[in-house]
Amino acid sequence: MKNKLQKMLALVLALAMTLAMAGCASNDGPQTGTQSPDRSQAPSSAPSDSGEPASGEPAKRGLVVASHNPSVDSTFRALYEESLSAAVAQYKEDGVISEYYSYCSNGDTATQSQQIQQCINDGVDIIIVNPISGTGIDAEIEKALDAGITIICADCVYESDKVISIVNDQYSWAAQQAQFMVDTLGAGAKVVMFNGKEGNSASQLRESAYRKVLEEGGIEIVYEGYNDWNDATSYQKMSEVISSGIEYDGILSQIAINGILNALEDNNVPYPKAISGDIAAGAIRRLCQINKDGNDLPFFCVANSPGIGVTALSVAINMAMGNELDESVLDADGNISVTPFWTITNADMDEKLKDLEGMEDTSMVSAWMNVEEAKEAFFR
Repeated sequence: MKNKLQKMLALVLALAMTLAMAGCASNDGPQTGTQSPDRSQAPSSAPSDSGEPASGEPAKRGLVVASHNPSVDSTFRALYEESLSAAVAQYKEDGVISEYYSYCSNGDTATQSQQIQQCINDGVDIIIVNPISGTGIDAEIEKALDAGITIICADCVYESDKVISIVNDQYSWAAQQAQFMVDTLGAGAKVVMFNGKEGNSASQLRESAYRKVLEEGGIEIVYEGYNDWNDATSYQKMSEVISSGIEYDGILSQIAINGILNALEDNNVPYPKAISGDIAAGAIRRLCQINKDGNDLPFFCVANSPGIGVTALSVAINMAMGNELDESVLDADGNISVTPFWTITNADMDEKLKDLEGMEDTSMVSAWMNVEEAKEAFFR
C-alpha cells in the first residue's frame, strides 16, 4: 500500500482556488444537472473498471455518485473537491460513473443532513460524506444503508460502526514531525508548539502525537497555543512568544509556517535550530530558499493529501461492485487510515522540489488511489 501511495498519481494545481474564492452555496438539487438520477436504467450487475458488468454485457449506465463537502473555503477543501472532480471525469470516460452530484452545506449540519436525505430519495448508488462533525447524521446513514446505497465518510472520522471513514493518518503525520524534532535537537531541547483548531478531531490527534513523541524523546514544550491553521494567528502568537522572552530551540506547528517566519524576521530574531509543519507549496519553497546556501534552518514537512476524497471514492466503488473488504486493513476504530506518503527536508529538498514544479504557492502535493489500487490495498 505504501508503494502505491508513493506513486505521484496527481499534483493538484490551484485551479481549485476559484472554488475557494467563490465559496459554495447550499443547493436544493444536483449541482451538475437538473434531473434526479434514474435508477430504472441501472445495470443488472455492478460495472467493472471499464464500465462492463460482470457478465461481460454492456452496462446501461455507470454508478451515480453524490459527494457532500462541508465547505470549500480553504485551500485543502477546494483541492479536495477539485481532486474528486478530476477523478470523476476519468471514471465517467471509463464508464464506471454515469452521474456525479456535488453538494456543499457551508458548515451547517442541518443542511448537510437534508442534502444527504435528498440523495437517498433520488436513489444514488454511492454517497461520499466529508462530515462536518463526528456525529449528527446517524439517521441518514441508516436510511442510506437500508436503501442499498454505499455510503462512505472521507477526510474526517465519523463516530459510527455503521460507516467506514477513509482518512489521512493524522497521528502518523504529526508523529513524523515530532520525531524530526527529537532527532535534530536531542533530549533536553525546548520547543514552541502550535496546534491547529481547538476541539477539531484532526488537530487533537496531531496534538496527542506531538506530546507523546516529544515526551519520549526528552523534549520540553515551553509554549503551546492554537493558530487555527492561519498565518495571521501564527504571526500574532509567535510575536507574543518572542516578546515574552521564552527561550526555545525548535518550533513545531501543524500548519501556517509563513506567519511564524514573518514574525521571526520582522522581530529580527534568529531562526530556530529546527522547524516543522506545513503543507502549502509556497511555505515549503520559502523554507528551501532559506536553506539554499546551507542548513540555516533545518526543516521537515509532510503532505496531508487532499486526494483522500478520491481514495474514499475508489473504496466506495469497490464496495458497490460487491468486492469484499479485508477487515485486517481497518484500524482499531474500524476505519482506513492512509499513511502520509510525501516528505521533504533540507537534506533532500533539491530532489523533492521537482514535485512542486508548476504548482501555485497555495496548492498542495496530493495523490490518491484509483479503483484498482484501492482494490489491491484494501480488499480480499
